Amino acid sequence: FDPRFYQRAVIAAEHVSAQINNTPWCRGVFMDNEQSFGRIESPESMYGIVLNTLQLDAAQVHAKAAFTKTLKAKYKTIAALNKAWNKNIASWDAFAKGIDSSFNTQAQQDDYSELLYQYGVQYFSTVNKAMKSKMPNHLYLGSRLPLWGMPPEILRAAAENSDIITYNVYQEGIIPGK
Repeated sequence: FDPRFYQRAVIAAEHVSAQINNTPWCRGVFMDNEQSFGRIESPESMYGIVLNTLQLDAAQVHAKAAFTKTLKAKYKTIAALNKAWNKNIASWDAFAKGIDSSFNTQAQQDDYSELLYQYGVQYFSTVNKAMKSKMPNHLYLGSRLPLWGMPPEILRAAAENSDIITYNVYQEGIIPGK
């Protein structure tokens, strides 16, 4: 969510573009490799990005500001959020400064799922936009997702914002679908 991320993504795309030199033999490029967006073993590990971000100050962390805006739009009042999450947060200002983000309710976990998805959309769409600005005739092959434990919210965000979803697979033979 930080505007500097797009600027850095453009610089990375310029570097890759110079390497491939617009060759017709290169159909697409990966940007990044096995980014860690969480693991599916537990809600805490799956939504770690959200859990950690909600503890931070929105004045200093762009993702926290975006998450706060999303939740304010959904719940309108802090009382509605408190009821849904079984929390006792004093105000939206207090929320923005940082909260205890531990799980209390299913509604909270559902919101964390949506926030993680939004995070993934922001990541993949930003990288795709930067890549296409420098290599418009190449496919964006995503970030080579690891086969182990990628949250479904991130897979959906990658599918919607990449030309092709790619995986790194470290097994021989045919891998059964999940």
